[in-house]
Amino acid sequence: MMADGSLDALFERVSAGDGDRVALLEQINHRLTARAHAQEASHLLRKARNLTVSPHFDEAFEAFVAAVRQHESTAAGPDEDLEQATKTELYEMAKEAEIPGRSTMTKDELTEALRDSE
Repeated sequence: MMADGSLDALFERVSAGDGDRVALLEQINHRLTARAHAQEASHLLRKARNLTVSPHFDEAFEAFVAAVRQHESTAAGPDEDLEQATKTELYEMAKEAEIPGRSTMTKDELTEALRDSE
């Protein structure tokens, strides 16, 4: 996954009309969703740590585990997105990831190159 700074690049591309808006917005959504789940899990871990000797520890720990599992399932999203994407959308993602040779790649090659770049 790209650095947080790449969100600004995505914002600029959407504003400038550079690329497939739907694909770009989907990339933004995935990054923000994954980040939100990670922040929630971190907060719940701190809460569980503070309750290690409390009778409420099990409940807090279960909430933390659920948040981590949710984050993991959300983080797995790009592979599913790649499978569902059109060749044009894959090309735009490959362009964003600066994958060399993308203009001559098939849909399957673009998918594989994008997976390898993560």
